Amino acid sequence: MPVYKDLRAKIGWTRMSHTAFLGFLWKIYVLNVHNANFPNPPISFPDFLVIIQNYDAAVVASGDGSRVVRSQRDKLRVAAAKMATLLAHYITHTAAGDQAVFATSGLELIATSRKKPQQPDIPEILKLVHGPNSGTMNIWLSPSNRQIKSYRVRCGPVDAGVDSWTVEVITRAQFPYMIRNLTPAVRYGFQASALGVDGWTDFCDPIIKITV
Repeated sequence: MPVYKDLRAKIGWTRMSHTAFLGFLWKIYVLNVHNANFPNPPISFPDFLVIIQNYDAAVVASGDGSRVVRSQRDKLRVAAAKMATLLAHYITHTAAGDQAVFATSGLELIATSRKKPQQPDIPEILKLVHGPNSGTMNIWLSPSNRQIKSYRVRCGPVDAGVDSWTVEVITRAQFPYMIRNLTPAVRYGFQASALGVDGWTDFCDPIIKITV
């Protein structure tokens, strides 16, 4: 089962009706009072049970419209919510991102809208010029962004198969990058690719240059 670093329990139940909140309290009590996944809860389950029972009775009694009974019902709801919140925080921490363990608690997960980072586009060779010395070539690649972790450039004689071309990894995004140890007066092909969240992109179309 995968681990989710941002796994959190949904808390805050003010919009739930008293009947719905009671159902929620009974559920998490039953599912967690003897739950081996959470052996050291921060609340006393016997005390939690008493509050739930008293709250249940107060909800029923408040149907007669008595202000005193409604006030007592609301105080018990606040006390129950505090204990449920403490329990939810403890369960979130103890589950440590394991969704299968967390699910045994009966708590609801906070919905997340995170988008998976997108794989970068295949980089372009923006510029390719002879370097200051014989057998060198300066290369500029399309700008890096957060999607690109590093680049790689491969080059070799065009009459040789690309599998035999030399590959260099570029871990910085400052250009130009100098390619060295090229044989003068040879027609070379140059290609680039980028490393993203799903691995390396394909190489771009080759740029051909005769070295000097």
